[in-house]
Amino acid sequence: MCAYQLQTDRALGMSINAAVPQNLKELSAVGIACIEVTWRAANMLSDSALAQCDRIIRDAERCGIRVWSLHLPYGDDWDPSSVDDVVRDSAISGLIRLIDFACDRNINTLVIHPSFEPIAVEARAERLRLASLSLGILARYAAGRGARLAAECLPRTCLAHSADEMLMLLADNPELRVCADVNHLFYETPGDFIRKIGDKIITTHISDNDAVDEQHWYPGEGTIDWQDTLSALQEVGYDGPIMYEVRNHTAKRVYTNCKSILISKGDK
Repeated sequence: MCAYQLQTDRALGMSINAAVPQNLKELSAVGIACIEVTWRAANMLSDSALAQCDRIIRDAERCGIRVWSLHLPYGDDWDPSSVDDVVRDSAISGLIRLIDFACDRNINTLVIHPSFEPIAVEARAERLRLASLSLGILARYAAGRGARLAAECLPRTCLAHSADEMLMLLADNPELRVCADVNHLFYETPGDFIRKIGDKIITTHISDNDAVDEQHWYPGEGTIDWQDTLSALQEVGYDGPIMYEVRNHTAKRVYTNCKSILISKGDK
């Protein structure tokens, strides 16, 4: 039996863009138990952006949906691996403010991108070093607030595009955890990545790809081996949510897809 069926309180989740109107009652009605809140406002720290995010959080709670995680912003101005000290320090400062925002609302899982891109091959070692330092600061701060910072594996030239690079970031940062975005993995299979990272994985992003680049398709529409992926998550003892991060999503389709593709695969 798929282990996720045991997580009746927060088994199935989906990523929600706080800048887009959401019918949270519909999510709750079809069985979406938790959400990850993300948004790409021009100024993530503006009063209006934070107020909109706050409304999503309050509305979710009223609908009986748990806000499982907050996806921290990413981009050039938010890059924890930036070689520009001013940019990197500003990013850390802003990210700490958002960690406080989440923790004040009892959201204790924070997802972060270890870098933006492009990153040249010759710059990679230094960018990994800087990312490790920044993520360490942020992970320790989050831990001090009773929260967990999860570095997300990323595609293309981004940092943490493989298990080996993710392990480099984890090596000096015992507080740091991992978000396994299976749609981002091309240097090894999602199953292999999960088995190498093990119990450091505390949350997921679930979608499918074409084996060339990220696509955020529904599971079963692409090339990912879902039976192996689910088996790997079970093997490492993962007990968090199936957090869908798909394009053109609807709550009903997420629920139907999970039941027909993921749960059926997990039962085999």
